[in-house]
Amino acid sequence: MRLATSIACVTIVLLCCDPAEASVLRTVEDGQVDHDIDNGIFSVSQVDLQVLPNVSTIPSPPQESQVILEFDLSSIGSRTITDATLRYFVAGTNGAFGAVRLETWFYDGNGIVDVGDFNAGIAQVGLFSWDSPSIGFPSPPVDEFVEFDVADVLNNRTGDFAGFNLRLQGDSPDYGDNEFDAANPFRFLGIASDENDVNNGIFRPSLTITSVPEPSASLVLFTTAAISTLSRRRHRLA
Repeated sequence: MRLATSIACVTIVLLCCDPAEASVLRTVEDGQVDHDIDNGIFSVSQVDLQVLPNVSTIPSPPQESQVILEFDLSSIGSRTITDATLRYFVAGTNGAFGAVRLETWFYDGNGIVDVGDFNAGIAQVGLFSWDSPSIGFPSPPVDEFVEFDVADVLNNRTGDFAGFNLRLQGDSPDYGDNEFDAANPFRFLGIASDENDVNNGIFRPSLTITSVPEPSASLVLFTTAAISTLSRRRHRLA
């Protein structure tokens, strides 16, 4: 009994040597990727100058824009993520939305916003819904923070970078359950970027992560040896 108690105490001490860590990460790059649908041309807007990149659609000629958020998780390394929250701010519309349905998709990023990020996505992490009390200009802004639990997808990432693609639900021209003002052909939804320094940057996108290390080699070896010792002792007493 004393041996089992000692083993438990040493295991607790070894675990406590590697406490959980909390990190708040800002994007290493974020921005807007545009698609000229008729011509099949993709382009990236000026990522360092946009404070409100757009998730948007223009029906004629058909164009679509998506917002990309890239995070560097190299500081997390091989630690196991126990909690992770993606947070971003939807600033508003230009009056063209009666209903907003905004999807957020995760994928393995590369730290750079490029045309390959358009429609990128391994797993959808959430759907943001907002219904306007009125449609047309002027209409009230959205002005809402969006938060999604992304711990599972981050633990399954294959590299140091995590990308998130923000796009309208569905495909052109209807875009799922989004509702538009037919009189307004310019349908823009602003997302605050890292360059947005209003109120000391409270609207910037962020990734808040709590992580713990993988079991250390010393803990694994100690636990294995302890189980073996207990097994032998119980065998002798039998």
